[in-house]
Amino acid sequence: MASRHRKPTEGDLLGVVDAIYAASVDPEAWTTVLRRIVDVTGGEVAGIVEHSLRDGRATVHTMYGTDEQQTRAYERDWAPRNIYLH
Repeated sequence: MASRHRKPTEGDLLGVVDAIYAASVDPEAWTTVLRRIVDVTGGEVAGIVEHSLRDGRATVHTMYGTDEQQTRAYERDWAPRNIYLH
């Protein structure tokens, strides 16, 4: 997998694509997809979050790189402040 110090290879990126396809038929596999994205991009956190354009609320479907407390804090405190939704 890619490290934080090098450009992702074609194999790294294809591995992410393969993981996305696998998760499309196995919802439990999305955590693996997010982990691979974090690894390839050198990030720390990735998630699948649904934002309501009507009221600004967020529903976190899955996260990688955070704990439950941080995830709930995002939904409660930070999602309503998302400048792209208001």
